[in-house]
Amino acid sequence: MDFSNYNHLAPAIAGPARVSLVQTTAFSDLVGATAAHADVGYLNVHGEKFARIPGLRIDEEAMLAVTVTPQVSVAWHDQTEDWLIPFNETDSQDGPVSTRLLLGNGPLAFDFTQCTSTLERVKEHLLVAYVFPDCVGVVRYRWNDRLLDSLNQLHQATTFYESLTEDRPHAVTSASGKGASMSAIYGRIHVDGTVEMWL
Repeated sequence: MDFSNYNHLAPAIAGPARVSLVQTTAFSDLVGATAAHADVGYLNVHGEKFARIPGLRIDEEAMLAVTVTPQVSVAWHDQTEDWLIPFNETDSQDGPVSTRLLLGNGPLAFDFTQCTSTLERVKEHLLVAYVFPDCVGVVRYRWNDRLLDSLNQLHQATTFYESLTEDRPHAVTSASGKGASMSAIYGRIHVDGTVEMWL
């Protein structure tokens, strides 16, 4: 695939300090593993794993890798905007059912409970490596510790409502209005390179 196809990962508003883009097939197996189970994969990873690729400018110990399968359509200009937006997915009758964090202006958002250990170790930026079969784009999203407090508070509300409505069927709608129809898989990439995934 022509590397120029990924130029949209580095929109003019992001600037060179926020987005680094490298053509590599080093992580293509992750995209294949994701495609076998879901549309998008959210993986907790030690920064050292991606720091081995020159040009990615990894300076955080904890980061996320988001594997994007070919069938997923993303407006990258929106996805790479410098926003991290916490929200609850809700059931139209029974309130919140999951706490999520929207990356940029969407559509990609992940379940907070699956990535808590990574978010608790973020220092200055949440680094997200968007992984494609032949390319990796790392985006820096500004971080503030109060965001973690907000996510925890939203999750407490979710847990409370779940306890009240656990026997009722849920019809989930996304508060963000984006990404609700994408299936996701979660996991972890260990420093030794082993990959663990869970549905």
